[in-house]
Amino acid sequence: MSHSFDPVPNDPQLQLLLSHSDRKGRKIELMKDNDTGNIVVMKTCSISATDEPARILERVKELSQLENESIVRCMEASLNPPAGEGALASITIVLDYSHLGNLDKYVNNLSHSRRTNAAQALLEGIDFLEEYQVFGSIKPSNVLFQKVVPPPAGEVTEASAGGRPDVPAELVLPQLRLDPWMALVAPATLCDFSAPELASQPRARPDSFSDRFAAGLILACIYGDMTSAELHRVLDKQPAWRLDYERRSTLIRARLAARSVRQEVLEGILELLAQEPTSRPSALSLLERWWGGGRRSTTPVHGPEAAPTLEQLAQSFGALPPSPDSPCVSLCAALDHLSGSPEMMPMAPRQGAAWVSILKAPVTAASPYVMERLGTALARMGVHLTNRTVLGHAHVAEALLALLKVPLTPENTVAMREILHAVAILGLDSPYTQSAFAKGRIEEPLMALLASPIFGADPALAEQLGAALGSLAQCPLLRDAIGHPQVATALVGVLRGPLYPRYVDTVRQCCRAVGALCVVHIRNQTIFRQAGVVGALIGLLLVEAASQVPALSLDEELARCLGNCCTENRSAQNDLLREGAVRALFALTRKLIESMRIRGTTAEAKCIEWVFWCCNRLAEGNTAAQRAFLEASATELMGAALHIPAVVTSPGAAEEICRLVSCLCGCTALEGLVAAVGPQKELFEGLTALLRAAGAQTVASLGEQLCVALEAMLTHCGPAALPQLGLTPNLCTNLAAFAKAHGLKPPPGDGLTRCGVRVHQMAPPLAAGQTLAERVHELACLLAAAQGGKEALKEAGLGAFLGESPPA
Repeated sequence: MSHSFDPVPNDPQLQLLLSHSDRKGRKIELMKDNDTGNIVVMKTCSISATDEPARILERVKELSQLENESIVRCMEASLNPPAGEGALASITIVLDYSHLGNLDKYVNNLSHSRRTNAAQALLEGIDFLEEYQVFGSIKPSNVLFQKVVPPPAGEVTEASAGGRPDVPAELVLPQLRLDPWMALVAPATLCDFSAPELASQPRARPDSFSDRFAAGLILACIYGDMTSAELHRVLDKQPAWRLDYERRSTLIRARLAARSVRQEVLEGILELLAQEPTSRPSALSLLERWWGGGRRSTTPVHGPEAAPTLEQLAQSFGALPPSPDSPCVSLCAALDHLSGSPEMMPMAPRQGAAWVSILKAPVTAASPYVMERLGTALARMGVHLTNRTVLGHAHVAEALLALLKVPLTPENTVAMREILHAVAILGLDSPYTQSAFAKGRIEEPLMALLASPIFGADPALAEQLGAALGSLAQCPLLRDAIGHPQVATALVGVLRGPLYPRYVDTVRQCCRAVGALCVVHIRNQTIFRQAGVVGALIGLLLVEAASQVPALSLDEELARCLGNCCTENRSAQNDLLREGAVRALFALTRKLIESMRIRGTTAEAKCIEWVFWCCNRLAEGNTAAQRAFLEASATELMGAALHIPAVVTSPGAAEEICRLVSCLCGCTALEGLVAAVGPQKELFEGLTALLRAAGAQTVASLGEQLCVALEAMLTHCGPAALPQLGLTPNLCTNLAAFAKAHGLKPPPGDGLTRCGVRVHQMAPPLAAGQTLAERVHELACLLAAAQGGKEALKEAGLGAFLGESPPA
């Protein structure tokens, strides 16, 4: 990397103390002013060819005009043009020097009072950055400590310990300051302090919610006396985003509790680490909760300026010429600020009309920068359902359709991604917007984007386009319109293409779009099958099953998509059987079970739920599929899954397993095969243990499916099976605990007189819709027919379900 100028080394008053360049092309120099003794830091960073150097420099200078003592002061910023052909432009920023180093170097030297001061300064700095829409800089290397000498009483001075060697050490206070400047120049990269949503979506951009997650980890380091390396060890040597919330919060809670951290502070840190981004509190709300403090006043150096209203911004945008070079950086910054303000959550109808008028301004379609910032702002506000409704009634669909029709070029690719992101958010659960999209034939510009060569070359664009298609496909009208062979060919091409495994989220979003387009839609299922979607999905499943670390979010989507492609479609089900779907699904399940035996998580249990959900879509009413499952050792696999604690405590996974058990055991056409497979003891044990666990859960559908599964197994295996397995006492005891936990009373009836009919005539289970008490009663009747069953039921306290009066 070369520079067109280097102003500091040419200054005879400045002495170069240290120079360092990293692998990312960034250069850091430490300089000393020989006259004053002050030290400054010069940072130089190359700018990507796709970014706009002048806009970035303007943004840096704009923020440097604001004063906040929790932010490292920027004294100068300069743009360095490319030194020659093929070189990149760069920006040099001159900053104050922080004498005490970064968080990792100083965190173990914090006393209780200094720890509190550091936490306050951190939250105030984050609140400032959030207010001015600067994101992606919260990590240990950017959390710095500066020496500050308290002024004498009644005297104000800016002296620092760097220029006051005579000041005693006990009077030097550490002032925490954040360095956000490189985040303005270069995009943030994934690290241990990244939020889960950034890790799962590599092309996602940092925002206020991801910075709050990083702030939670920084605060955990401050209050837990941990460097980032020590935090890594505390979190099982895993990045925080790789752990599920329960595990992450348990480990952090244990560390902070051992350090006697105040309960309200501890709970606030755990809230910042929530899995759901919108559940994370703002820095300002924590300042008020913990210390009753608010936001420090931050004023421009050259005097305060009144923020423009949304209506004024709409007029300003409308007056700009339709040119990509229009001066709009400050307008877009104001727009960013407004989109995150409380007055937009929810917005008023007049505000919706103003946003749409900005979308329709001539400069928006002409300037990729405006289009990008506006798309980001709309997606941020569209998270609120009321905002989607207000924007829908303000005809946001027509304005977005016009932007989607702008020809795709390398210069506006990033902007088109953000517009697609806004389409995906605003079209979700918004009938008015969905109807307008259908009327405006949104499938035409979307298919034009799919046909562009940029679509195949830009994974981030493919990801956002897949997300938009998946969102729009929730509407039946749009599902019909978008279900086109060209769309199928493009999406299946992504599933078969080279993007996996590097761009997992792109593949996942396209997979989600396929599933949403195919759900209970015979025509779309046929179109996608003809495009080869079945082979592509099964191929990915087999690769994931062989992977050392499967991508669970992708596996969920693959199973869901496979199920949607065959639901209520016998031809599609047979295609899946011929392509080896059962083998692929069970291979992935075995991989997940193997992983969960070491340390099961809710994420893996959720993945198992969708795998068995897909199995049920394939097996329902299809004897060939049921035979394939039994021949593939389904009973053994289901028994192994029910011995995993995370599966037992996951109502969805357990319910889908029970549903498959009853489906396979209830097929009269396969009685010989069911008998040959035999009543697997492991499966019986798993269902018996699940019966006790289900008593502690409030999901009634799980209890119902569990009773149906046990009924089916007992009916087809016969009452003699239980004594052979030695499970009668446990099953009766757990059934009694289940009935007691749900407060079930025996239904009016004839007690044991129905038992002979159930056992000897092999009648099918009672019809759907019966109460849970009736299910338990029916199961008790079957258990009573087993050897020792009646006595075990009475001993467990279920005699009333057999028609016997309780003892006086």
